[in-house]
Amino acid sequence: MMLSAAILSVGLFSAQAPTSTQLGVKVGEKSRVHADVTTSVLYDSNVDRLDTNRNPNDLDGSDGRVVVTPGLELDVPGRKLQLFMRAEGSINHRFGLNSRPQQTLAGFRGIVGAEVGARQAPVALRVRNTIIRTPTLIGEPGTILEDEQVFTAWTNVGRVGLVFRPGGGALEISTTYLNQLQIFDDDSPVDGGALPDTQTHGAELDVRYSFLPKTAAFLTTELSVFDVLGDDTALGQTQTAAPFRVVGGVSGQVSRRLSAEIAAGYGNVLVFDGGAFSSVDNQLNRETVIARTRLRYDVSSQARLTLSFARIAEPILVEAAVVRNRGEFRADAMVASRLLLNALVAYENRNFSASATDANVVIGDAGAEMFVLPWLSFLARYRVFFQDANDDDLPPPFLGDFTRHQIIGAARARY
Repeated sequence: MMLSAAILSVGLFSAQAPTSTQLGVKVGEKSRVHADVTTSVLYDSNVDRLDTNRNPNDLDGSDGRVVVTPGLELDVPGRKLQLFMRAEGSINHRFGLNSRPQQTLAGFRGIVGAEVGARQAPVALRVRNTIIRTPTLIGEPGTILEDEQVFTAWTNVGRVGLVFRPGGGALEISTTYLNQLQIFDDDSPVDGGALPDTQTHGAELDVRYSFLPKTAAFLTTELSVFDVLGDDTALGQTQTAAPFRVVGGVSGQVSRRLSAEIAAGYGNVLVFDGGAFSSVDNQLNRETVIARTRLRYDVSSQARLTLSFARIAEPILVEAAVVRNRGEFRADAMVASRLLLNALVAYENRNFSASATDANVVIGDAGAEMFVLPWLSFLARYRVFFQDANDDDLPPPFLGDFTRHQIIGAARARY
């Protein structure tokens, strides 16, 4: 989301859409190039997240938008080498209803991923890089809060890791390096200040042991450095932090229909009052138990129910640190191999350290996608987002009390 160094995504799952092995342009023996385009029309009741209690001019925040998203994708499957590439653009036009300004924005997302090494090879290399130019105004289900129109930026997230499988593959040890760079536009001011650019360096060690065919125990340790590039923002200093997390748990199949994951551990944001690894700011820092759980029940091969919970602590712009508790229930179903249905309801409590503010968020999301042809589908979706904060010191879009309703209609073609 716009304030966070990382996006929280808990328990999201989509039933498989109809696919055809004949789609795409064949390249070589197994590789294919796919092209797609999605055209969406969107009504948003509060596009700028106007605060219910802080709107002196009683502005009408509703507006309409049209979003066109073309994409090009290359998929190279293989036993020893896998390669995936995708480039996706977006043109977002805001109509300017109710005296709101018209605006046209362009966005981009590029993904490159590769894995070198067979599935059970003693050593494998994994590389993935994602570059995003916001805004991407229509996100995944449950992410109505992600409207980067307010803060336009370039974001690049790169990961490179080695996987070791000693002794035949039951034990898997993964080491990963992460680099995230976020550069905000100079013309994205908030209350006379500009958001600072940030960079995150991170390292992860994940150890998994499969003691049953579909069940594994794991222990994950992460340490990263979150730092501000250049001068501090006029909005207030954004602290350097070195979040540390260690989480252990079990994930796997409980029965033929039920799968589960349960994990718990320790998290410390390590917010510093100076440079990295200086003295910890005890007032702004957050040290807490972190956890995640997920239960998924397969009603049938075409319908699933998922219940999940996550508690995390992470660094954040301006507010130094945030602790999030999110619970979510989701249902997905494919009807007659043509109609994909999903619905989601989520509650999230966010505690921000700098302003000592609690924000309560409720998200509702329901949609349907009809595949009229293997390469053509039509979508309809409704989303609602409520936020209630107990402190008015920071105005929207950071914190505040507001409600948003979105109605989305779209057509998608993929070859």
